[in-house]
Amino acid sequence: MSSFAGEDPVRLLKIVEMDIDALDKQREKLESVADNNHAIAANTFDRDIGPEIDRLRSTISKIIDICPENDDFAQVGSLLSSLFFIEARCYSIVYHGYAKYSLVEKARYEMERIEPKWNCAEQESLFFGRDSSSLWNVALHEIDAGKNNLAVFLLEELERKWPDEKLALKATKKRLELNVSPVPYGPPAAGKYFKELCRRHPTYRNSVNNARRQLARAIMAEDPEYFDWVFDHYLGIDDIPQPLITSLFELGYDFMVQSRGAKATLDFGLRLSKRLEGESLKKLVAMLQDTLLASIVKKPVGKNNVDAVEALISLNPSDATFEKLLGWYQEETKGDLNPNTAAIGGLLAEASSGQISSKFSSCAFEYSLSCINSSSCSDYSTVMSTILKLDPEFKASGQELVTALEKKSNVEDAEQLLPMAAFLAAYLGETALHASAETLLAWFRTNANDSQAEPLITFGELLCKKLPEPQREEATKITAGLLAKSLEHSSDEHWAERSKRLLDLGYADKEVVSCIEKWLKTSVSESLDKAIEAALILSKLDQQLQSTIAEVVTTSIISVLPEIPGKRWLRYVKALKTLGTLDENGRSIADAFQQLSNSLQYLQDELSFSDDLIPELPADAAEVVRSITK
Repeated sequence: MSSFAGEDPVRLLKIVEMDIDALDKQREKLESVADNNHAIAANTFDRDIGPEIDRLRSTISKIIDICPENDDFAQVGSLLSSLFFIEARCYSIVYHGYAKYSLVEKARYEMERIEPKWNCAEQESLFFGRDSSSLWNVALHEIDAGKNNLAVFLLEELERKWPDEKLALKATKKRLELNVSPVPYGPPAAGKYFKELCRRHPTYRNSVNNARRQLARAIMAEDPEYFDWVFDHYLGIDDIPQPLITSLFELGYDFMVQSRGAKATLDFGLRLSKRLEGESLKKLVAMLQDTLLASIVKKPVGKNNVDAVEALISLNPSDATFEKLLGWYQEETKGDLNPNTAAIGGLLAEASSGQISSKFSSCAFEYSLSCINSSSCSDYSTVMSTILKLDPEFKASGQELVTALEKKSNVEDAEQLLPMAAFLAAYLGETALHASAETLLAWFRTNANDSQAEPLITFGELLCKKLPEPQREEATKITAGLLAKSLEHSSDEHWAERSKRLLDLGYADKEVVSCIEKWLKTSVSESLDKAIEAALILSKLDQQLQSTIAEVVTTSIISVLPEIPGKRWLRYVKALKTLGTLDENGRSIADAFQQLSNSLQYLQDELSFSDDLIPELPADAAEVVRSITK
């Protein structure tokens, strides 16, 4: 049987089946021989049974090459399972024979050699599936080994697969007697033969029957780890047949929702859909659409409903699906006002076409305006985004929205209304924006008092870019004041960033300068490095401020030089150079270096920093440093 080209796989499988039956009889004989003479049993296995197992395994592999994907092919798994089971039982017999002589070194060596092969064969056998009697025998073997949890899992599988057999009743009794929770047999720990088989024979690897059997086992065991392993193993194959992808997803869908959650399951399904086409894609999309439609209409409408709409749209649903949703949406908008409902309307209007899109747009637009004009809107950002989607530049709604902002300013706080004001400032058409400039500025002016809220500062920066003069000038003044005040209340990580924004505004009146000076005097003692970084930026903002910064920063640097590691000196010297105060402080720098040279810190730094430092210093200070480091 070296070459099977042109052979009938059914006939060959029958021959293998008979050979395996004969091998099983040899296994029974091996058990009886081992009871009397272990040495003969071990020799029989090595000489006769082991090579026969290898021959049959090779034969089955060759049959797979010519076997079509049908019921005959499914028999391959059963034959492999039986073969591995026989191999595992033989290893067990030989192993326990050596165990009687475990004090002998050679026996221990043989036990260590056999055990991993035994375990691997046993797990491969389970992986390929067996008949009820084989499963029963392995369960009993696990009980003998003290692995009751594994045995209970096998007994449950036996009960489920063969409920009408007498063995199923025995399995139930034994399971109740053990009274422990099952631990599932997962994928093979080694699984090397199965993996090799998959590598060499894509037909077997992609077997629908085999993949579904593994997934069903994971679901029955309620074992998410094993479940994920099956998906990763099969779906990770580039050339896996598309019908198998759909088949596995359909089988595992409910369990996936239970273990991963609905959103993660849908995301997974959407990723899979990108690998499909034709009927397989159509089937998967139909599954996902049914689930998504149920999620969309689920009450109360929330963010999950919006996510479901976005997912549905990504599947390119038909006009019939949009029409079905239109009826639901029109009814939904007659109820309570809800920003998420508004968002759904905007998404569906954008994704649909023709009259359906127009109806979605009209309904969502009126509903969104009602949300804005209500006594309390819980999410202005979502609703304004929807209106903008339906009405670019707020051409039809701009005046109504500006009026609503004015009215609400007296009853709602700035933080709540800020998204609405920001949308108007950012997206109103030029004519409408100029007409509403005073209203937007007045709202900003009113709410900017004593506030350092970052969103409000960002809004001010937006007004500085968008408003016409003279409103722009006042917006710049207010925003600069907010930024300057915020320096004092922000962490040192944000000082440089706030300073750059102030510099970008290019505005510094007395109030701004005063705030910066106040912040600078405290910041140099809190975090000198961060304060210097920000101060060097701010020194470019204003001439008067530049002299104050130079004085405060220079004094701080000179005072700390004797106490800081030499490796930081270069940075400080360069800062003094930038501020224009380096030359006048040469003597102070030299004195500080003299003090440092007498300290432990000086020895730790090994003076390596001085080579870079000397070229940056004034001549007199450089000479002092050079003389000390010689």
